[in-house]
Amino acid sequence: MIKPLEFPVLDESATEASGETCLATLRRSARFSHLSADLLGALAMTASRATFERDAVIVYENEPGVALYLVVSGGVKRVKTGADGREFIIALVGPGRSFGEQSIFDPHGQASTAIAMLDTTLVRLDGRRFRDLTLHTPELALTVLEGLSESLRRKTEHLQGLALEQVEQRLARLLVELMGDFGRPVVDGTQMRVRLTRQMLADMIGATVETTIRIMSRWTKERLIVTTHHEILILDCTRIEALTQLTRT
Repeated sequence: MIKPLEFPVLDESATEASGETCLATLRRSARFSHLSADLLGALAMTASRATFERDAVIVYENEPGVALYLVVSGGVKRVKTGADGREFIIALVGPGRSFGEQSIFDPHGQASTAIAMLDTTLVRLDGRRFRDLTLHTPELALTVLEGLSESLRRKTEHLQGLALEQVEQRLARLLVELMGDFGRPVVDGTQMRVRLTRQMLADMIGATVETTIRIMSRWTKERLIVTTHHEILILDCTRIEALTQLTRT
C-alpha cells in the first residue's frame, strides 16, 4: 500500500529568489494553480528557473524524460526531424502551458525536440521527484491525467481536421489557437509575438506551402490579416474565428 506523503514546509521568506519565483509561477499556472498549498510548495521545492536564447535547443528527441517544463515567457516549438534533416513542427507551446510530462512516464523518452522560438524563460520541475509526488498524491496524479487527456484531445481534433476540414478552415483554427498563446492586443487588432513562416503554418495544418500562401494572400486582400517579415497581424479576429466553422463550396 502506498503511504501518503508528508510534505516539507516551503519557507517563502527564504532568500533564494528562484524558489519564490517558481512557487509564484505555479500559483498562477492554469495547470497547477488549483492544487493545495502544501502540494504547490512541494512542487516548488523540486523546481528551478531556466532561460534559453532564441533558437536554443531545450531538449532533444529521444532524450530520457528528466523534467517537466512550464513556459513562463517566450515560446517553444516542438519539432520532429525527418531522415533528410528537415524539421516538421508538431506544436507551439506558449506562456502558461507545459511540456515534457509525457516523457517522464514514457521509457522511450522525448517524443520531439523542443526549441526556443524567442528568448524564453521556463520553470523546470525535476522529473524523478515529480514522478514520485505523482505516485503518492492522487491530487497531482489527477492533474497529470487531465493534462495528458487534453493533449490527446488536441491530437484527436487535429486528425479530425485533417480528415474532414478544408485547408482554409484548418488554417483559421490554428491562428485562433495561436492568438490565445501568442497574441498581443494592439490598436489595429491582434499581433502575433512569434515569427511564423508560411512553411511552419503549412506543416502544422498538413497542407502545402503553396496552398497556405494562396489563402493568406486572399485574406490579406480581404483585410483579415497583414503579414510583414513572417509577422502576422490579425485585423479581424471575428471573421477569422467564423472561418473555423465555415465550409466554403
